[in-house]
Amino acid sequence: MNTRALIGMTLLWGLAACIFQGMALWADLHASNARSLLKSGQPAAALEKADSALRFNPVNQHAAYTQWVALKRLERWIELGVKAERGLEWHPNSPAIHLLAGEAHWQNGHRSKAAQHFRSSLWCRPNPDRSAAQFWLSALLGSADEWGIQDPRLPGMAVRTLRIAENDPDLTSGEKRRIMNQVAALLDRTNYPLTARAIRQTGTR
Repeated sequence: MNTRALIGMTLLWGLAACIFQGMALWADLHASNARSLLKSGQPAAALEKADSALRFNPVNQHAAYTQWVALKRLERWIELGVKAERGLEWHPNSPAIHLLAGEAHWQNGHRSKAAQHFRSSLWCRPNPDRSAAQFWLSALLGSADEWGIQDPRLPGMAVRTLRIAENDPDLTSGEKRRIMNQVAALLDRTNYPLTARAIRQTGTR
């Protein structure tokens, strides 16, 4: 290869690098705008900006996460389920993405699949920033569907759910009682009726 060809290739690669860097910077700008819009309570506008950012850089993590949260707030559960599953191909151990995927599948009526994602998230981060007890309850109910009602893992999971509910400062006493009753009702159907009775007795103290 002669000198002129080498110079041409070097310039071409340099130009390509500048273009890709510019696209990445543009994506970062759109991702930042998307986060600001989401924080200000404008999920539809945030989704549009996040989509734009991902067109410039399909692996921009901030844009992707903003997109998923915006879809959740817009209750576009089918889209969220598809996109969160794709995100898990890149980040299979992310508790946050598993939680979003679980919520989407739960809302779409796929309780067993939702439970798998809830468990994957909660085993890594047992106390998510919000709705910890509700996520544990959903994981418990979905796991009962998936594993079968007599699975010996359910009582331990039930006790964990109750402990988290009891220590959740965001729950009212009525919400805690609702979770307790749901857990006890599930255990009534298992080989552990005494555990259910003990739960009810605790709730009446």
